[in-house]
Amino acid sequence: MLKIDLSKIGPVEEISLTGKLEITTAKRFDIVFKDVTERNPAAVGINLENLRYIDSSGISSLLRASNIASKAKIRFGCYGATAETQSIFNLSQVSSHINLTTKSEFYITG
Repeated sequence: MLKIDLSKIGPVEEISLTGKLEITTAKRFDIVFKDVTERNPAAVGINLENLRYIDSSGISSLLRASNIASKAKIRFGCYGATAETQSIFNLSQVSSHINLTTKSEFYITG
């Protein structure tokens, strides 16, 4: 199960993920991300603080999101990853393709 919450903090559209981003939930994330980027925000931040599990489908969704944002010239970043999620990103070498940062860093560098 994946819960997706949306909020706007200044120029940043924040997508908060709770639960699991995996094969059965990744498509829903993709749809929500597309809807958010169609509003042409200055930045989209993905809050991973409450993400408890991610598989290769979830990683692919985040990579697609990063590419969509880049093409649309929207600043993009993921923050709040748990140690387990961070280690999965490191093992899959995603960290070299996605802006993984802290929430405060993402908002400050905006």
